[in-house]
Amino acid sequence: MDKKKHRAIRWLAAAVLLGAISLVALLAIAGVTGNGKRPQHDIRIAFGFHVSLYHSFRNDTDDETGFGKDIRLIRHTIDTLDKFNGQGVLVKGVWEFDNLFSLQELLPKYAPDIVEAIRRRVKDNGDEVILMSYNNGLMSAMTEREATDAVRWSVSNPWNSGVADIFGEYSPIVRPQEMMTTPGNFSIYNKAGVEAVCLYYSEIPFDAFRVFTRPLTLEEAHNPLLYENPETGENMTIIPAYNIGDLMENVSLENWVEKLRARQKRGEIDGDLLLYINFDADSDFWAGVDLHWPLDWLPNTGGIDGLIREVKDLDYVRFTTLNDYLKGHRPKSSVYFGQDTADGSFNGYNSWSEKSDSHWYWTRIERNRRAHALYEKTMQRFDNPTELENLRTTIEESYLKRLRALSTTHFGMATPFLAPQRQEAVKALLDEIDAQSREIEAAVGKYLSGFFEEGDDDDRRADAKHILSFDMVDVRENCGAIGPGFFRVQLPDAEPDGLSLFLEGPNVESVPVALLGEFQDASGTTWRDMFVPKQITLADGRYRLYGKPAQTDAQSKVSASENAMSNGPLDVRFDRAGIIEGVFLDGVNQVTQGSLSPYVRRDGALIGFSGQGARIRTSANGLSVSAKVSGTMPLPENVEGTDGFADYTFTLVANRPYLFVEGEIQYPATKLKDICKEDAPALARRADMEWNEVAPAEIGFAPESSRDNPVCVLKRNYLGIESGYALDYFRHSPENLDLGDVNNHITSAYFGIVSGGRGMAVAKDNTVLSNFAFAPLKLRYDSKTGSFSVRANPFGAYHGKQYRPPARGNGQGYEAALLSGEQYASAAPTYNGAAYRFSLMIAFFEGEQIPEDIKRELLSFADPPVAVSAAEIGGEGTFSAALAPELRFAENKSASAFLLADENGRFAPPLSTTKSEHRQHSPSIPLDLKLRVLWENVLASF
Repeated sequence: MDKKKHRAIRWLAAAVLLGAISLVALLAIAGVTGNGKRPQHDIRIAFGFHVSLYHSFRNDTDDETGFGKDIRLIRHTIDTLDKFNGQGVLVKGVWEFDNLFSLQELLPKYAPDIVEAIRRRVKDNGDEVILMSYNNGLMSAMTEREATDAVRWSVSNPWNSGVADIFGEYSPIVRPQEMMTTPGNFSIYNKAGVEAVCLYYSEIPFDAFRVFTRPLTLEEAHNPLLYENPETGENMTIIPAYNIGDLMENVSLENWVEKLRARQKRGEIDGDLLLYINFDADSDFWAGVDLHWPLDWLPNTGGIDGLIREVKDLDYVRFTTLNDYLKGHRPKSSVYFGQDTADGSFNGYNSWSEKSDSHWYWTRIERNRRAHALYEKTMQRFDNPTELENLRTTIEESYLKRLRALSTTHFGMATPFLAPQRQEAVKALLDEIDAQSREIEAAVGKYLSGFFEEGDDDDRRADAKHILSFDMVDVRENCGAIGPGFFRVQLPDAEPDGLSLFLEGPNVESVPVALLGEFQDASGTTWRDMFVPKQITLADGRYRLYGKPAQTDAQSKVSASENAMSNGPLDVRFDRAGIIEGVFLDGVNQVTQGSLSPYVRRDGALIGFSGQGARIRTSANGLSVSAKVSGTMPLPENVEGTDGFADYTFTLVANRPYLFVEGEIQYPATKLKDICKEDAPALARRADMEWNEVAPAEIGFAPESSRDNPVCVLKRNYLGIESGYALDYFRHSPENLDLGDVNNHITSAYFGIVSGGRGMAVAKDNTVLSNFAFAPLKLRYDSKTGSFSVRANPFGAYHGKQYRPPARGNGQGYEAALLSGEQYASAAPTYNGAAYRFSLMIAFFEGEQIPEDIKRELLSFADPPVAVSAAEIGGEGTFSAALAPELRFAENKSASAFLLADENGRFAPPLSTTKSEHRQHSPSIPLDLKLRVLWENVLASF
């Protein structure tokens, strides 16, 4: 044996021996600390196993690249628990499942023994089954009906896959999928009989609420808490949960409980403690690492077997389940957090919402929701017409498919790419949903257009030209009556731009209409967005659009010059290239220079926008003024690929503090020189992993804030609940002064930010491009001035440094998580070559809250009514809201061209098989780092 190796082994053995002696001494000292009397309190430990066989990062196959790994590891865990129970150790498991994919479809077919084993353990060994959600779903982004069904059906459902159906009993506790919550969810849980919610309070960036609330005492952090929301009046018991990273932060499970015990002995903690370790049931952690002497004693390497052995003989430790602990322990204190929670990258929705395909997926889900709302509103309005009764089956089928599509797995957390089979599965499912949306829309359109009468297309005014008749149907939830607001119609060949447009309909006569955006779909049909600026209410019913010879509204203040346009409250100024220099509200600039110009940040360098100038045009009636800006996104000379382009229209309407943005962008396409997951051919794909961030329409908000008055984020979710939260995470650590990505705001319609007493709200048109959390934010701190600035990135992807939580551990779990977690990668590579259309409304205001009149118009813009026109009397009608998303924006190439494996999982070799020409991007911790981190964990305990 080499002498150097021999000396190294001897040194390592000596170090191990010294460490073991020191650890024994430490435990002995801890054992005699205090007054010598054993306190009455104990420490309860519960092990939680999160079971979902439907993955974003593995395929749908019964092998190690799919759910075969889950089955193997779950069987190992069950066998280990059985083994210790057979030895008289009263260890128990806490299990939670998604019902649809795991309990209903996969486990009965591939591993029925697992279901039977857990049923046996519940009956004989005291194991506990708690709830997750029926569809593994995005609970925080669901409507009230969707969320209610997801909870109710997790208990019992028509397919007998509820936990009560299968296991006979369950505890009324929920561990939300991906820790996702939003205000209003807790009320839904309460109504379903749920008594507690488990959320991570973790020291690593795989957390739910640690960064967002006040630091908890050790006693609070290991006991139930009471969540109290002052805005909604909700309250719910919260059970803090911990994961693998927290074990590393505390060296080992044994060391963790010893430290807690010492606090109990000193009287610093006066009560029992609960340590709930919860993690995915398919994690290799539960199996452990097969290390040989002299490393086989290292902490956190022995799996579930090692964890049990560490603490089973400690007389103050008892194994428990969550409900058993709750029976004798009330919440220690109350907490509140305003963020919409998730355990993804940046403690939020980055992992799910910032991929390019997520926009495409969510737009089609929103379309199906609108189709259902159109059907239901029509049935109510016409008292259940028999002509539409045959749609009931389609409605029910597409609703169930939509619940399936709402699975978090179809959006992440795998980053940057979903597994190839998962991507194909969600595409196929959404194609089916889209077909059913079209069927619903066509049937309702045919029914509504049948009420148009002969003469509807005739001119009724001697001084006006009839342009279009249409039926307007409000399809929004939680928004009240239509208007004043927006609508989109398909225009005939006649060009209305030379006319002043007016609208008449139910209780409305001769209301002026402002023209907004215009575009053509793939068939060449022209669509126009229109805005009714008068403070009126537009009810459901029949409307006529007509035009008079051009005349300017006397109240209009729209004006334009070569490089500027104004509408009264707002002035927008451009430079010669068409780049925005500023947007001024009553003379005060609201945005930083260059806002709303697209860019890509790649390998630290900027791929920016090269514009050709702004072409400014005022409408015939003077109610709107628009600037059209086109240009390219040229690649640097040393980067192979093709340039991108962008075509944007900026519009102001008279007397409103709004800037409308209609955008079309084709991102640059760079050479796919890297390989992701090269060691797993069935999961591998090509990419350019040097893409860091993308921003199609980033807005730099000019007003700045301070530590004493931090930036506040305003939001509205799919339950119609409005709330907000402050970006004050710096109170935990100076490392949180700058925030690379903030995405804790579910965005059903809009989001808002308030800084320095001024505000900005941005709404998305859900019929053009949508996303449930569409606008990540970036916070920057200026140490010279002590001020904060914030930027918003609609339909883009940010990246940067993860948050630093309030810490008590050694920091090694945090470090290891960043090095090994694939979910911390940037989503930007998914935008390579992608193309989209989007439509935004940006409103500016003064104060701390969005004014109610602005809020109403944001909501109307986000979800405009469906307009069914009489293009052909008695025909099928046409739908402004029924545009297939694929007609509005191109699908990302990553769905096909980036794949390395074919449909059978066979490896397709890259263009060059020379590894030196490709970079492998499968984050993992090198062995030497694993050993260093583990060794430092031990040293950190002394």
